[in-house]
Amino acid sequence: MKDLLPHGNVGREAFLHFLNYINNGRLLPFLIEVSTCVDTVCAHDTCKPAIDFAAELMYASYAFQIPELVASFQV
Repeated sequence: MKDLLPHGNVGREAFLHFLNYINNGRLLPFLIEVSTCVDTVCAHDTCKPAIDFAAELMYASYAFQIPELVASFQV
């Protein structure tokens, strides 16, 4: 993975979501297990694991030059 994405860290789950987007053309909802924080009342929209997961997906889409996926996160 470091050979494909040398300047950033993209986790397995984020890369699988990225590959699913490449194959199906749509983004799956984030898994709660991947973007979970310790706060039980958190909506997981602005917690660190959710932001990290989104940043990993954005980096992968930038590195592989998929601007449609980057645009979907900017909305």
